[in-house]
Amino acid sequence: MPDNYVVFFEPVDTDEAETIVRKAVPTVDDISSRISRHEPLKYVTRGGLVKSTLVNSLFIRFYTGGKGFRSTERCTGCGSCVGMCPVDAISLEDGRPVWGGPCMQCLACLNRCSEQAIEFKGRTVGRRRYVCPFDDPSELRE
Repeated sequence: MPDNYVVFFEPVDTDEAETIVRKAVPTVDDISSRISRHEPLKYVTRGGLVKSTLVNSLFIRFYTGGKGFRSTERCTGCGSCVGMCPVDAISLEDGRPVWGGPCMQCLACLNRCSEQAIEFKGRTVGRRRYVCPFDDPSELRE
């Protein structure tokens, strides 16, 4: 994964993100194929158990949720953040986004806001946003 969690990391530039994503395609294809055939996955990374159990469970318990998000004066009230939220954690109130309970910190709203009008706890102010280098997944196989 490119470093796309801009709360903790400065995201990589678009060229580096493209390289990282293209390099991952064969692995993702293999994993997808194995899942389709109900085969066990062979991909285990060092520290994976610790990261996927301890770190992830602590992250979910203490760090997820909509508290800490805010819209800045650049917000136009377009509502695109509402539409892109995969867990419906954002609503518009008086033309401004408001974050609710089920937010999983995917940062789609923050990274994809065309006005860069969403910030998180001051940790993202002035930070570049991560933008996926591919609008269309078929571009990955060109």
